[in-house]
Amino acid sequence: MKFIGFKPLLLAIAIFGINAVPTQAESVPPSLSMPLELTQAPPSFNEPQILDLMAQIRQAEAAEDVDTLMSFLAPFVVSEVTVESGEQRTARTIEGLSAHREILKNSYDRSLSKEILNEKMSVRFDDDGNIAVVTRYTIQTADLTDDRRVVSMAKDVIRFALVDGQPKVISVVTDGWSEPRP
Repeated sequence: MKFIGFKPLLLAIAIFGINAVPTQAESVPPSLSMPLELTQAPPSFNEPQILDLMAQIRQAEAAEDVDTLMSFLAPFVVSEVTVESGEQRTARTIEGLSAHREILKNSYDRSLSKEILNEKMSVRFDDDGNIAVVTRYTIQTADLTDDRRVVSMAKDVIRFALVDGQPKVISVVTDGWSEPRP
C-alpha cells in the first residue's frame, strides 16, 4: 500500500474505528472491504507550470506586492537568508507566514528603486517528482531610503511542493552578497 498522507488514514479510522484498520496479518471482512491499494494521482505540477509561477513571483516582486507574494507560500514555509556585505556576514532563519510578511514589508520599505541587471534560473524535480527545485541567480542594483546605492547578487534555491493540491513554496535558501556602488 502506498502511503498518501494522513487524510485517508484518518478517514479510515473515522469510518471503521482504530481497531478496524487491518494490519498485514488481518483480512478485511467482505462487508467492509476497501480497495487494497490506495494510489496518489501523479503530481499535477510540471516545469512549464513552475516557470509560470516564477514569472508571477517576479512580477509581484517588481511591484513590491507583499499580498500576492504571500499567496505563493505554504503556511509552514521556512527560509534561510545569508547576506555578506563587506566584512560582515549575516544569517537569519524566517519561519511561518507572519515572519515572511514582516521581512518582505521591511525590505520593500527600505528600497526606493531596484533594477534587475541579470537573472538565470533552472528547474529540477526530486527523484519522486514531489518537489520542484528552482535555482535562481540574480544581479541587481538598488537605491535605498538611507541614501545608499548597492549592487547585489543572490542565489535563491526555492522549493515547491503540492499543498492542498496547489504548488506552494515550502522553503527558500538565499545566499547573497551586497556592496555599495557609486
